Amino acid sequence: MPVSSPFLVRYAILPLIGCCFLFCAAEGQVIFKDNFNRANSSRVGNGWMTTESVFLKDKALHFQLNDGEFRPRASRMFPKLEGGSFKVSFSLDWLRKDEGTWGFYMQLGNNAEMPKSLIYERDLAKGVGVNLAWGGRDAIGGEEPGSFGYFKDMMFHKLFMANDSSAKNTLVDNPVVTLEVDLDAGTYAVGFNGKTYPNIPLENEGPIDTIRFVTTGCSKTGFLKSSIDDLILLEGKKPVVAKSTGKNDEPTVSYPQKVEKQPSSPRMQTSGELAGVDPKTFKNHLAPLMEKHCVGCHGPDKQKARLRFDRVRGFQISDRHLWTKIYEQISHGEMPPEDESQLSPSDKTKVLAWIVKEQRALGAGSTRRLNRREFGSALRDVTGLNVDFSYSLPGDGKVDGFDTGAEALQDAADSVSQVMEVTRRAVDGIRFLEPAPGRIYKADLVNVEKDPHRKFDSWKKDGLTLGKLPRFAKSGLGALGETRWPGDRTSSMFSVPYPPRQRGLSRVKIGIISYSNFPDVPNPVLEVKIGGRIHDRQEITGPVELEYQVQVEDAIKSNKGLSFGFTPRVPVAYAVKGFENEDKSKPEKLPNGAGLYRPTWDKKKLRKAEEQPIPFVAFQRIEVEPHYIAAWPPVGWNVDIGEITDSLQSAEKLLALWMERAYRRKVEKTERSQFMAFYKQLRKDGMSFDNALRSTFQSVLLSPPFRYLDSTAHQDRKRANYAVASRLSFMLLGAPPDQELLKLAASGQIRNDQVIRAQAGRLLKNKRSFDAFIRPFVTQWLEMEQPITLVDDRLGMASYKFRAHLQDSMREETWRYFEKLLFENRPARELIESDWTMMNEALARHYGYERIKGAHLRKVLLRQSDKRGGGIMSHAGIQSMLTWMGENWVIYRGAWVARHILDDPPQLPPLEVPELDPSKGDLKHMTPRELMAFHAKDAKCAVCHIKLDPIGFAFQNFDLSGRWRDVEYASYAVDELDGKMAWRGKGKTRPVDTSGKLPGGEEYQTYDEFRKVVLKHYQKDLVRGLMKKFMLYATGRQPDIDDLEEIEEIMKQNVAKGYPLKDMLLEVFQTDAFLAH
Repeated sequence: MPVSSPFLVRYAILPLIGCCFLFCAAEGQVIFKDNFNRANSSRVGNGWMTTESVFLKDKALHFQLNDGEFRPRASRMFPKLEGGSFKVSFSLDWLRKDEGTWGFYMQLGNNAEMPKSLIYERDLAKGVGVNLAWGGRDAIGGEEPGSFGYFKDMMFHKLFMANDSSAKNTLVDNPVVTLEVDLDAGTYAVGFNGKTYPNIPLENEGPIDTIRFVTTGCSKTGFLKSSIDDLILLEGKKPVVAKSTGKNDEPTVSYPQKVEKQPSSPRMQTSGELAGVDPKTFKNHLAPLMEKHCVGCHGPDKQKARLRFDRVRGFQISDRHLWTKIYEQISHGEMPPEDESQLSPSDKTKVLAWIVKEQRALGAGSTRRLNRREFGSALRDVTGLNVDFSYSLPGDGKVDGFDTGAEALQDAADSVSQVMEVTRRAVDGIRFLEPAPGRIYKADLVNVEKDPHRKFDSWKKDGLTLGKLPRFAKSGLGALGETRWPGDRTSSMFSVPYPPRQRGLSRVKIGIISYSNFPDVPNPVLEVKIGGRIHDRQEITGPVELEYQVQVEDAIKSNKGLSFGFTPRVPVAYAVKGFENEDKSKPEKLPNGAGLYRPTWDKKKLRKAEEQPIPFVAFQRIEVEPHYIAAWPPVGWNVDIGEITDSLQSAEKLLALWMERAYRRKVEKTERSQFMAFYKQLRKDGMSFDNALRSTFQSVLLSPPFRYLDSTAHQDRKRANYAVASRLSFMLLGAPPDQELLKLAASGQIRNDQVIRAQAGRLLKNKRSFDAFIRPFVTQWLEMEQPITLVDDRLGMASYKFRAHLQDSMREETWRYFEKLLFENRPARELIESDWTMMNEALARHYGYERIKGAHLRKVLLRQSDKRGGGIMSHAGIQSMLTWMGENWVIYRGAWVARHILDDPPQLPPLEVPELDPSKGDLKHMTPRELMAFHAKDAKCAVCHIKLDPIGFAFQNFDLSGRWRDVEYASYAVDELDGKMAWRGKGKTRPVDTSGKLPGGEEYQTYDEFRKVVLKHYQKDLVRGLMKKFMLYATGRQPDIDDLEEIEEIMKQNVAKGYPLKDMLLEVFQTDAFLAH
């Protein structure tokens, strides 16, 4: 809310008068205040609940932090406020000295919902209304130290810089933070140093009765000051709606944190109400066992893996996955550690049985919101438009790396507003009775013999701007677009005027074919750039029709209008017999020449297309519609709704069709009635037939049945069957179910094992499954969003000109390899070791293979002498992304293998341990093994790195670009030419040392031995990990205990067959986890 001018005047003089007493006098009734003017004491008193690191010192609330842990430090309850407004003021007497990564949070929230133990980062927001933060780097979203702002939906929003001793402009003499909270409006304003930041949304709306201070990553040496002082809460301009606690200024319930440290008492907290259906067993059996076996490493003194169990109070919903992990660790014998006292068989049985009973009683999550990709696809399906609606939607949160996890798919205020905008655009792109809004411009170029650009002259009369058009043609083929080289600038062929108000759609359709008179020439790749944005790149191998519908609001604006560019490019270096090869040598840098680049010829002498050694794209037809609104329903749907008239009957038929496509099921008349009532009211208010339907259609798109996937365990069996069809289709095609799936759902056959297996196989064969399932699944499973490193031993023009295509090819190798494994039902061992991979010409050159032509990837048998071998770990795209500062960093590679191959994710590193930087100080002179030995000297690091680092050494034969090497340099340095970078080896070379051992103690000397050891001892872990990812991706939640049992059963049935991947995936769709949760 905006703050009134009298308040600003008062605030401006706060430092001079003393904020607390001025606030009290000028504003409403005091709710709670504390100036901490008491004697130094370890006990704060006045109703405060604190940890041992918070105490009274120098008449202030002092924080003495030396553990760097993520935990609440001080909290105080007050009478519950359920409405109206109130104000808060406190002195933030903290001053950063040199702390780099930390977070200090001031929170106002509902004590009943605020977790008393912060096991996960997401717990920080639960039950919290106001969520202010001051800190640096990882703790606050990567911002620089000293940033002050607020959290909303796990995202940090920076407001200003404060209290950083290294930045004088951030220092404030009396750093007072003020807040005005409006519970009715769901917003608050922050005041600091004379400025007000209004209209900040509450993290969660609801009653507030607690103020809490939380810290993470703070050390006692990182701050010159660390105190809170002069705290006051008082009524605001609106009368507060307060619920009396029965005691003035005292908390109504005990807070589980200990006010004083009492080591002799039990650390597990079992007093008061415990969660779950069997709290008695937890209190009498599990809590004592956890006290004995767990809390020593996961309690108040230590939080290994940043987990704390002493505040776990039974089986809470928020701790569901934590209990699953405990179940896995105990059942597999991984916890307690071998060197600690173990659970007796009877205790182990009792613990596991209790977890199973509690989790089954809780039930499984059943529905989730469509993610960004799915929502855009669903909009395309219901509108019939071919528009990338997802482009304007915010990114999704992730669960265990996947964007299908229900826990991360939460709505925020800003995301809802964007959904409203995108759905408005979607319905604005269709029409019913209205005529097409503008003209369609066409150019037929097939039979043009010369000057094809003249075919576009008539377009200029209507304000279209012509750009770089093809200048020569081949009769019977079309206008020839000459290929450009990577790095060459693009230019548009033409630009069209924007639709009215620069809103709406534009459409273009082209018919093209590739042409060259020379067999050794590669196929061209067409780059489509519309409105300054790349929309498509695809290899042109024959005649093809392409259509693009573009949302004008997403385009980069130009005074010429919306630009359309279609640029043929050559993605690889090549040679043509009879032509010299162009050499862009720079003798002082490249004494041996630049290597293969492209044929050179004299354009003045070779003027005909058939004489030139390059590929062309022949443009045969071009059709553009600057302002496009599609008739709905599309003709291609073949639906029979009769003639559309301005009548209630037509409106009802159109709404019924829209809702069935939107809801992905049959829709009852009662469900349509509320939307028809809305339509009728809009018509009564004077809206046209088309506009009233558009508004009604948008309201359907904003309703839960469109935005959320229904439960496959819905009490309405028919809806549950449709939910199965949607879940299957969205997983494998990223889109709503087609008519065949919907018919099977309507008949109930969709749940038949043979039927759903056959349908899953059908969807996998659809070419759309690569972009909709294979690519996003593999990318998220293997963390392939990371940048790829490309280096050369010399600065060669050819390598640099084609790097973008090579990087794309390196990623695609892994996607296509997994696709081939799946479609051919290959055994899981080939994820680790095989005699083949997927290559195109760019990858073949990278790996040293010959006679492989073209940009498309195909299956290639590897040479027996190729030491890389097959399998995803040997892919250049995998190894080159696991590098750092010019070195193939063994930590990254070891951690990646632990997560994705061994199904043994490493613990999160302790917050107080800095990242190891091998480029600084004496570290840069160490070998990789010396660096790891140095790292392991810290006991906090050694816990994980004694397992991770030896794994990473297995990949030392792979250089920074993922190519095989037998020697390595002592160090690497940057070289530069033409603005491009290369890592060049410096100093002496040494043989690569790949010896190491796996977590089970199995040793290896070479990369080949490493793979064999993994297959012999860890193949089951690999398969189990992959199946858990399949399950998460399919169901939207991490597998619970019953799901894990189904995974084990699938593995048991397929072990003798070598774990065939397609069979195992198809069996996921037959599980209760997929069909009944």
